[in-house]
Amino acid sequence: MTIGDSAEVRSNFLFVAGGDAAGVVVTGGRYLDLLVPVGDAWLFKLRETELVLPVATQPWGSDRGR
Repeated sequence: MTIGDSAEVRSNFLFVAGGDAAGVVVTGGRYLDLLVPVGDAWLFKLRETELVLPVATQPWGSDRGR
């Protein structure tokens, strides 16, 4: 590929619970994306995901009072 044939994008994400557990962080991580131009648009060619926070396995505070 030559210059302008692709773009690397790095971004962070945070998943937050909704419903009864609203506002609780479920997990977080990073994306590394490779995009390529197709016509007038840039489309994903590859996405790598890295989790950097543990994944919640139970609602926050669910074990309190036991």
